[in-house]
Amino acid sequence: TGSEWSEEERLAGEKETLGLYLTGHPISRFEPELEKITNARLSDLRPIAGQTQAVAGLVAGLRTLNTRHGRMAIATLDDRTARVEVRIYAELFSSCREKLVRDRLLVIEGEVEDDDFSGGCSVIANAIDDLESARERYARRILIELDGDSMDDGVPRALREAIESYRSGRTPVCIDYRRRDARARFALGDAWTVRPADALVDRLRDVAGAERVRIEY
Repeated sequence: TGSEWSEEERLAGEKETLGLYLTGHPISRFEPELEKITNARLSDLRPIAGQTQAVAGLVAGLRTLNTRHGRMAIATLDDRTARVEVRIYAELFSSCREKLVRDRLLVIEGEVEDDDFSGGCSVIANAIDDLESARERYARRILIELDGDSMDDGVPRALREAIESYRSGRTPVCIDYRRRDARARFALGDAWTVRPADALVDRLRDVAGAERVRIEY
């Protein structure tokens, strides 16, 4: 017998075989984190004069157009509450086209406009990040809580091995160490800043515990 599928694998399988997500939505597990990055869910998005806003969602559709200024794209973003169109003009499109992949989670900064055709809003993109680059842009640190009274002897080594695999980034890692008689919080040195990939966060949570690892913004 094989191991149970993760939620991410199950939802990907549903989309591949059925063409839709049947038992959930891939963005759901990221919603508490995305609330700290974005201005509003897509269903609540409204234009604010003179203000750039950040939104997030999965790329549910993508088409490209040739214009006199170059090739541009129109992406449909889906965050489970609504869908909006995002216009990505030539200069930005040429620098971020590798991120524009169907079903990828993106964080987009841009100007929000009323969309008379849909009756909702649309976005003119100024910057596009996948989840890892969004974390590098917005996050202050990854915090790992360790309980010295109950911690297994292999945890420090396992954490070191996990962090070493992602040391090419800019996000600091901080340890909150507690025992019955003492508590200390310390940041790992600059040589231990990481790429905050989702695979790293999952690995740290497997080692330290799901509730003991969080990204602070």
